[in-house]
Amino acid sequence: MRKINVYIINAKTMEYSKETINDDIKTFYDIINTDSVEIIVRCINGKPTEIICDEEGKLKAHQYISGISEEKNECLVGNLIIKSTDKNIANIIDKYGVLVYSTRR
Repeated sequence: MRKINVYIINAKTMEYSKETINDDIKTFYDIINTDSVEIIVRCINGKPTEIICDEEGKLKAHQYISGISEEKNECLVGNLIIKSTDKNIANIIDKYGVLVYSTRR
């Protein structure tokens, strides 16, 4: 099984951790705590980065915002998996309390 290095954000507590996980859909479902994930690409610090999120998160009750775009035209809710080990991601979360990314490429 292929392993990947990621940041995992717990949306409810806004705690994050840097981990090595299996690169498979079941692992994504378990971490995100859903049965429908979406893999999107957004720019973090100017670098295109894959973010795995709950595809139907905005439709669920008790939403916790875990990411917001710099342009303020999009937000992400629920737990996130960020396919990156860039230490600046932790700095962004610490500074703003959420993941801040760009929808521009």
